[in-house]
Amino acid sequence: MSPVANIHTCRGVVGGRATGRVLRSCDGICFYTVDSETGEVAERGHPLIGKSLAGSVLVFPHGKGSSVVQLDGLYQLAKHGVAPAAFVVESLDTVLVACAVIMAIPLVTDAGESFYRQALDETVVTVDGSAGTLTFPKRNMHPMTATGGEGDADHEGSRQTRGRRGRCG
Repeated sequence: MSPVANIHTCRGVVGGRATGRVLRSCDGICFYTVDSETGEVAERGHPLIGKSLAGSVLVFPHGKGSSVVQLDGLYQLAKHGVAPAAFVVESLDTVLVACAVIMAIPLVTDAGESFYRQALDETVVTVDGSAGTLTFPKRNMHPMTATGGEGDADHEGSRQTRGRRGRCG
C-alpha cells in the first residue's frame, strides 16, 4: 500500500511547482535583510533571525519593503542559490507578487486553517501555484500531525494562533 498524500486547496497566484521544507514566520519578510550568500535572515528582532530561507517553502503573512529592495534581495538570494523555493502568504501585496513573478517563485494564498495546523517547521510540502494546491506527502509529514486529519493538530504542542502578526507556529 503506497503512502497517501494530504492535499489542501488554496488560491494560486504565481504558477509553478516547488517542494521544500516549511519555514514559518509570524512577521513579514524584507528579502534585502537576508544574507545573500547564506540565505540567513539578518534583520534584528525578526523571529527567523539566523535561519536560512534556502530552498524553503516560506509561510509568512506578507512581504515588506519597496519593490527595488524586495526584488534586489530576492535576486541576490537566487544568484547565490539560497532563495526560497515557494511562498505561502496570508495577505497579498503587489510588490511581493511582482517579485515572485519576475523571479519565477510559486506563490499561493488563502490556504485555510487546516493547512496552517499541519504546516509546522520542517514538514515537507509541495506548492503548486498553477493548480492551487498544497500537498503533504504522508511519509514526510511532521510527527505532530502524522495522521493528517484536520483535528489531529488541536493539542497544545502545535496550536496555531492568529492575530495582527499572522498565523504563528
